[in-house]
Amino acid sequence: MNILSLGGSWHDFFGCLIVDGEIKYAIEDERLSRLKHSVGLSDEMILNCNAAMYCLEAAGLQLKDIDLIMGNDTLHPGFTWKFRELFNKTRLINHHLAHASSAFYPSGFEDAAVLVIDGSGSRSTRKPVA
Repeated sequence: MNILSLGGSWHDFFGCLIVDGEIKYAIEDERLSRLKHSVGLSDEMILNCNAAMYCLEAAGLQLKDIDLIMGNDTLHPGFTWKFRELFNKTRLINHHLAHASSAFYPSGFEDAAVLVIDGSGSRSTRKPVA
């Protein structure tokens, strides 16, 4: 199974290609654009999805070879437009659940409490964290 994972809401865009459960290629867009955190990218550069396309090209794959696209629910709208032909193969998870998962799963703990605090607050309560 070929999974293309996309990240970046309005900064720190990245692409990650997972083939049969193994990460094959992963790169942040800043490595390609040379703009720290990808802040200040033009709309055109965001729509190019350079990091995601880099992963596909490195593996010799095309979009038609992708079985699943993963992202979070604050994914930049340009990504969903770029990959619209795979809309039925796209899954978006809660942004804060993604943060929590990235802390919990590599931790080695079987059970843990994870607190997520980021700059955007909570969409579920519509209240910013101050």
